[in-house]
Amino acid sequence: MDASHGEVPDRKIAGFWRRLGALAIDLILLGIAGLILGALFFDPLARMGAYARLIGFAIALAYFGLCNSRIGGGQTLGKRWLGVRVVDAHDQLLSLPRSLLRYAVLGIPFFANGLPLDPTLAMSTPLGYLLALVVFGGMFAIVYLYIFNRRTRQSLHDLVVGSYVERFDGAARPVPFPVMWRGHLAVAALLAALALSAPVIASRFAQTQTFAGIPRGVRLVVASEIS
Repeated sequence: MDASHGEVPDRKIAGFWRRLGALAIDLILLGIAGLILGALFFDPLARMGAYARLIGFAIALAYFGLCNSRIGGGQTLGKRWLGVRVVDAHDQLLSLPRSLLRYAVLGIPFFANGLPLDPTLAMSTPLGYLLALVVFGGMFAIVYLYIFNRRTRQSLHDLVVGSYVERFDGAARPVPFPVMWRGHLAVAALLAALALSAPVIASRFAQTQTFAGIPRGVRLVVASEIS
């Protein structure tokens, strides 16, 4: 739970549902663009298989990176329609590199989940721990902070670049943003530590007789999911 004891006046942090609504609008628009590209380039994308999601990541990175930067006024179409924008702690719009990094932190855990990697390689090498930290640790931390960081509404990608999502009506707002409760960082660190245990759990499960009794095709699917 949050440890705030009062509201900071005049600074209007965008609420959970408004941010979620803006994201949903943007994802719908990107989904429509993806359907069009899929219909136009079906054969080459089909040959790429799961790696085609890398193209999707590049498109999303360009869209969110450009729109949420000062180039796009800190607003994607969804944010513009719902009256919110991305700024830094000084209420300035983000530079393009910071905006690109912001989306990369948000998007990589979700796009990397399910990439066609060899389950044995993922479970028995440092790559497995890195993937677990990025995918599971990243997703858990992002979702946790989205829901429970009620004071500043900053999620992991906001904290990395020092950004905020504020209600925007064009008026000047000199009051500084509130400060996030530091306990959220401890919880995010704990989630990352738990994510690092995923390859160990997957490796030990793969050595059990229960796992050995599963048909090989099913074993590959199970191992890839938990690794």
